[in-house]
Amino acid sequence: MTTLKVEAKQGEATSTYVSVEQIVRADFYTEGRERNLAYAMVFMTDGNRYRVEGEQAFALETHMAQARISLTPP
Repeated sequence: MTTLKVEAKQGEATSTYVSVEQIVRADFYTEGRERNLAYAMVFMTDGNRYRVEGEQAFALETHMAQARISLTPP
């Protein structure tokens, strides 16, 4: 299982960890942005959504692109 550190929701701890395998959709805002300003919004199977910042957003984008490629039949 791959986990990812994300910004917590208002009123919760400063950060939390989520399982990448439970992400149903991720919107990336990384293209053309400096690495420290990039982010992604991730939507989970349980209905929660989180904001992933900076390097983590780039790493998630790469991970999900690789997963998508490996799921594509030859």
